[in-house]
Amino acid sequence: MFIYITTLLLLALPMVASATPEDDQQQLQNYFLNKSPETPLHSYASDHHNLNNAHLSAQPTYTHLNQLGQKLLSASFDNGRSYAYCFRSNGISIGSDYPYFDVLSSQVRTLAMEINQCREENHETPYAYDSPEMEAILIHMMETSRKNIVNVIMPNDKAAEQAFYKGKQLFFSRRGQLDMACAHCHIDHASKRYSGDIIPPALGLPLRMPRYNSTNEEVTTLHERFNECLSYTKASPFSLQSEELRNLEFYLFYVNNNLPFNAPSIKLSTK
Repeated sequence: MFIYITTLLLLALPMVASATPEDDQQQLQNYFLNKSPETPLHSYASDHHNLNNAHLSAQPTYTHLNQLGQKLLSASFDNGRSYAYCFRSNGISIGSDYPYFDVLSSQVRTLAMEINQCREENHETPYAYDSPEMEAILIHMMETSRKNIVNVIMPNDKAAEQAFYKGKQLFFSRRGQLDMACAHCHIDHASKRYSGDIIPPALGLPLRMPRYNSTNEEVTTLHERFNECLSYTKASPFSLQSEELRNLEFYLFYVNNNLPFNAPSIKLSTK
């Protein structure tokens, strides 16, 4: 395992010309396939909990947030336009369009980022990225995108590859007082239990976000999840939708290509 992590740390450096994003995607997916040959690749996008209706019947779910998100998404702005002006298909089933690298602005674009851009273009105040409104819209958009297949395109653009490798470098770099990398948990110790929870593998991890916690009825977005992980290592968090976290999202979604979305997910109460 140490050899595997060391190899990927070396490949994370953009100066290694022999490595390509396609190589990274194949290497990571092959690692999990070889580790558990009986586990089909698509199943990594599934929740580790048995989310059957009987189990959920007594649990709070995100239905109210999904309904709020639907209402917000379909509402008109003060200028008479709506999110349909900014997003194809009225914003329905478009979760698999993101993230993507925009060669014109030379940066990774995320769904949350473009929700706020749409608001600003229509003279509306942008949402805080951890606001209930943003979380509700993301939940609804991802709910309508469930089972869509991830297909992140890598443009023939040096800046796109640099963004990918910066995201990868963040994933494999040791950080914080505990001197740990994301990869130590989500590759080395993937699928093991820690404090009663199962550590999710890197495969499937971003495809189940946002996540609804039935214990405290709170929503955790993907970037909030990134910062939670950093806090576990006692590292400083990044601003939500910062360049660093958007690059990390771009890397993780690219190596998850060909897997299905399964968001929002639910973290069940242990009571």
